[in-house]
Amino acid sequence: MKPPFVLIELDKTRTLKLNTAAIMRAEEKLGIRIPQEFGGGTGELVILMWSALKEDTPAITISQVQGFFDEYGYETCANALGEAIQRAYTATKTEGDGEKNE
Repeated sequence: MKPPFVLIELDKTRTLKLNTAAIMRAEEKLGIRIPQEFGGGTGELVILMWSALKEDTPAITISQVQGFFDEYGYETCANALGEAIQRAYTATKTEGDGEKNE
């Protein structure tokens, strides 16, 4: 089974981990319930990615994540985030090695 996180190559290899804390942080910041009210707009994607990256890199900022979308492309970031969302809602209790999403 796939682990509940995704590795993405940005300025370095980073971990997108949408655990309960990350999802709740994003919901609070956005004022919506995920996934029921998630529309997939750019702002929502940036906040959700920021929250997922924050689990592994607590000091990361929203501005840094906006820069990742600009520098590495919307498709790269959105695809990795989509995979992280899918894994978050199908994750098992056992975590293994993540798969790179480049």
